Amino acid sequence: EEIVKKMPGFVPAYMILGTVYEKAGKPKNALEIWDKALTLPELQKPEHREEKTKFLNNLGRLNEIDRSYEKAEHYLYESLKADPSQSAPLQHWFHLRQKQFKWPLLTDDAFCQKPIEEIMSPLASLAYTNDPAVQRASAERFVKEKVTFRERRVPKLHRYNHDKIRIGYASSDLSTHAVSLLTVELFELHDREKFEVHAFCWSPEDGTAFRQRVKSAFDHFHPIGHLSDDEAADLIQSLEIDVLVDLQGLSGRARPNLIAQGAAPVQIAYLGYPGTTCLPHVDYVVADRFVFPKELKPHFSEEPLYLDTVFQVSDSKRKIGPEKPRSFYGLPEDKFVFCSFNNAYKYTPEVIGTWSEILNQCPDSVLWLLEDNQWSKANLLAEFKKNGVDTDRIYFAGRIPPEDYL
Repeated sequence: EEIVKKMPGFVPAYMILGTVYEKAGKPKNALEIWDKALTLPELQKPEHREEKTKFLNNLGRLNEIDRSYEKAEHYLYESLKADPSQSAPLQHWFHLRQKQFKWPLLTDDAFCQKPIEEIMSPLASLAYTNDPAVQRASAERFVKEKVTFRERRVPKLHRYNHDKIRIGYASSDLSTHAVSLLTVELFELHDREKFEVHAFCWSPEDGTAFRQRVKSAFDHFHPIGHLSDDEAADLIQSLEIDVLVDLQGLSGRARPNLIAQGAAPVQIAYLGYPGTTCLPHVDYVVADRFVFPKELKPHFSEEPLYLDTVFQVSDSKRKIGPEKPRSFYGLPEDKFVFCSFNNAYKYTPEVIGTWSEILNQCPDSVLWLLEDNQWSKANLLAEFKKNGVDTDRIYFAGRIPPEDYL
């Protein structure tokens, strides 16, 4: 702070100070100092383009974390205009437009004149396109850019010959998260005569009773958030885990450089990411024949392990909150209610077009959606209006605890 005061034109001080603020849990201060840096005459010079893009990217990243999507998109747009060759900012910019339902997602700018798989993150591609070849290409590009290839730590055919097979589950979602809401009873129901069940977890502590239930479902619970990828792989290997199940894939907070080390002789992708990971040393994916027809096989790097019925588990012990009347949620008593509570980035104009057609053919109905953010809400309503739907028929729900949702 003193350096910024005494040498207001010294650019590095602004970056360092903002980083200190962020690490100290003061993101608003970080945003303020980085925003101030953008006004420095020094940063307007062409030779300082790289420094300017770093400030813009940090502002975009922190505003996205703060769910200030419109601001985040603006900063990343300015960064990409300054340097169209950037990869990570482009993927975040694209996904921010998805989150705001800002179609068309691509613009006429130079940085959009690339193959679509180079513009999207793998997660964004699952919502954007139904083409599995494009989804795989996006995953392959991500792995090529982000993942260090190594020889497998434990050979695929190696067998430890333990009395009990040691299964490890790796995830950042072993908390009050959709993944654990589905899988907690699965962990509890493993046959302890045959299996020893481990968790390798980098989830935040959320202080809930459900989190404690998840932790108690394992024989051994290993927090690895403080460990590097190499250290975590050392731990998995030292514990002689026979089967490592990756519940994360290429979704947010994933640790692909941990999974790609092959610290177990059998590695399986399951549930958290419904696409191919293209990660080295991931051998199988849990599937069923409905979600994974044989036509998909060429587009997956993993071999499918088919279950006879459905691949997705659930928890039979879920608590269901007290039933409330429609009026509690502001819904009409005399209309049929269609609903979809997905995050807004999963919607496309094609989906909204289909819903509009249904609503127009069913005049005594309404549609109930999740109010994800103010920008997606406004843009969705505009799209419905364009399709001839009275926007009074579109209702929005806030986020609520799982038992009240049920």
